Amino acid sequence: ILQDEIIKVLSHISKKNNIELDNIKFSEIMTVFSDDFKSEELESHEGQDYAAICMKVSVDFNCDFNDMLSFVDDIKDIEMEIAVLDISILLIDNGNVHVISNFMFYALPLHYGR
Repeated sequence: ILQDEIIKVLSHISKKNNIELDNIKFSEIMTVFSDDFKSEELESHEGQDYAAICMKVSVDFNCDFNDMLSFVDDIKDIEMEIAVLDISILLIDNGNVHVISNFMFYALPLHYGR
């Protein structure tokens, strides 16, 4: 997962919807385990590749309510694997809102030299 690629995607979608992103925050990259993976198996898998990785990304911005809805729809429609975790909306005035949204970006790890 490359932060600069995520920024490009979010910037493109925000511009398309007349939104200026005020802030973008990234978590550390996390490993995704399958539902049947047992915690005691972690030690035996040290140094091995896992099925997927993910990164939580938080954005906040001010915009028109309808622009925010279009922004979220466009996020869901892109080809990347993204989950919308939550959206917090605060009404400012005249239909404008302050939005804080958390997304989870998923990716398969890259394997160089294989």
